[in-house]
Amino acid sequence: MKKLEITQEHVTDVIERLKNKKAAGPDLLTPEIFKEIGKSEICLKTITQCFNNEMTSKNKPKEWKESRTKLIPKKKKPTEKDFRPISLTNISYKLFMSIIKDEIENHLKINHLIKENQMGFTKGGRKEDNIFILQYLVEKAFTSKEKKTLVLITVDYSKAYDSIDREKMIEALIEYKIHPHIIDNIIKLYSGDYTKIRFGEQEKRIDITSGIKQGCTLSTTLFKIVTYMIIKELEKRGRGYQIDDITLESLFFADDSILMADSVENAKHNLNILIEVSKKYGLNLNREKCKIIIYNDTENTKEIEGIKVEENVKYLGVTIDNKKDLFKTQREMIKKKAEKYANMTHGIICKSVNRILIGKTYWKCVILPSLLQNIGIIKFNQKEISKLQTIENGVYRKILEGRDNTPISVLRGEIGSSLMETRFIESKLLMAKSIIEGENELTKKF
Repeated sequence: MKKLEITQEHVTDVIERLKNKKAAGPDLLTPEIFKEIGKSEICLKTITQCFNNEMTSKNKPKEWKESRTKLIPKKKKPTEKDFRPISLTNISYKLFMSIIKDEIENHLKINHLIKENQMGFTKGGRKEDNIFILQYLVEKAFTSKEKKTLVLITVDYSKAYDSIDREKMIEALIEYKIHPHIIDNIIKLYSGDYTKIRFGEQEKRIDITSGIKQGCTLSTTLFKIVTYMIIKELEKRGRGYQIDDITLESLFFADDSILMADSVENAKHNLNILIEVSKKYGLNLNREKCKIIIYNDTENTKEIEGIKVEENVKYLGVTIDNKKDLFKTQREMIKKKAEKYANMTHGIICKSVNRILIGKTYWKCVILPSLLQNIGIIKFNQKEISKLQTIENGVYRKILEGRDNTPISVLRGEIGSSLMETRFIESKLLMAKSIIEGENELTKKF
């Protein structure tokens, strides 16, 4: 068996990729410290040698098995349910696992093992790609001669990352023929790992026996490989949705997945396969959060396997309707948000000491990015775009305290703002550029 050799260049690369001002692990060594160390040739050689030794060592540093969990409040006055746990691991551990991650990702790529319908945790993968494909499927369902049925099931897993069966995860790595040294390292680092949580003056140790390690740079790739196993089984046994020369059973973005089928019976078949294979890897469906929409439904279906059929579903932050105009509700929501945010901006600038600076910064840097997500995909008509422009014009008039007869071009010039229509055109061009230049061949087929 060929030994896996870590190069000094690879170590330099993962050190340079560290982000500054990130929290240190239990050893209190920050990313900035490692970046300074990385400037020394002697230190780099030493770190490289240490990592190569660790790749084949029988015992792993006990410090690499420890993490510190901090509870971050989601609200100003949180209850016990309003805390988000953040796991902090040592930077040296993160560097080592980043190298392992790169090796696995490279193995998947050169051996053509990547599942292109999993867009999450993938270089260049964007949630917009999934929405784009869904839009195409819906449009084709309505333009086909026989008005083809399309069943979509949004899947929600209960505590997905915390419930992965580690033994089955290792089996998946073996099936994907990951280098034995890498698998051995993962097994050893996942054996006996624990976290410490501080409650005031008290500190409690919690041993971890299931799930993917939090705060680990390899975790996203490990989860992705588990989803590959689910996708593979759906491709093998599922009844996919046929469109042109493409057959598609599912789309994934990290743990957010959606199943598709051309009939209620086939949707039920695909759902049962997903439930069966997911359970094998420790993943269980949260049925209350799973939703179904059906296009061209001739049977007036109410539920499938206990999951309700709805008029619309929310997928990757976008509300999708069960009609040909699948983004109608989403467009209405964007208009209402624009009106709400415009009023909020008015309130903020009234209290600020520099209304122009605060107003235009808040609107352009905070509101617009939130408001105009996914506009490269969602089709707006000219009337809807004009309405958004009118709302924005009102905001600029308030910021500059302009009179009613002040030309809009003057207001926009003072603020330094482009037209709404220009933003929509630019977003569509960027979306097209992303698809054309991207590495995902599945998206290009649509």
